[in-house]
Amino acid sequence: MQGIFRVLMWIGAIFAAACALLYFTVFDVYTVPTDDPAMIASTAPNVGGGDQLLTLRHAETHVGNLVRCTDPQEPRRFVIGRLEAIGGEELEIINERVNLDGKSITIARGCGRTETLTKGGTNEQLTFVCSVEDLSTEHEVLFYPDSSEGTTAKAKVASGHGFLVSDNRYWHLDSRDYGEVPLESCQHIVFRLWGAAGWFDAHHRLNLLW
Repeated sequence: MQGIFRVLMWIGAIFAAACALLYFTVFDVYTVPTDDPAMIASTAPNVGGGDQLLTLRHAETHVGNLVRCTDPQEPRRFVIGRLEAIGGEELEIINERVNLDGKSITIARGCGRTETLTKGGTNEQLTFVCSVEDLSTEHEVLFYPDSSEGTTAKAKVASGHGFLVSDNRYWHLDSRDYGEVPLESCQHIVFRLWGAAGWFDAHHRLNLLW
């Protein structure tokens, strides 16, 4: 019996050491703040307030990645957005759709659902259409069907910088609001461990977020 206990103790110690090694060398753990309603609205439908996320500490970020970057306006906080353009590329947003170097980024298909969200702090409620954008990887984005914003951004991205676009294209908090971000300040968000409701919310745990 004592032998089995020792084996289990060693397995536990090795597992803990492996997790610690990964944490300090590969991954960082980030909790999405719950005190920023604009940020929470902008990250829908893929990330929500209170989510526990894994980011890659040192991996190079690429167009299409969901990233966490240092807030250009408040270095003690972070922003989350989809990296839609990097240095030297020309980006234009027309009616919430992104054009990159003069070509429209593909909307592969609809998600088959709509999402009604309430913007915290204002209690404004809108219904969004979900679509799947194909930008190196496929990911869900939200569009407001009654939007008539026209051209809302046009930029040639500076070297070493990136242009972030919110997955919620209408209730955005992205480079249209705070400008381009230095790529060296960004980490690729790869995984959600669990959501704000905790481990027993099966829909929001162990989700790949590439």
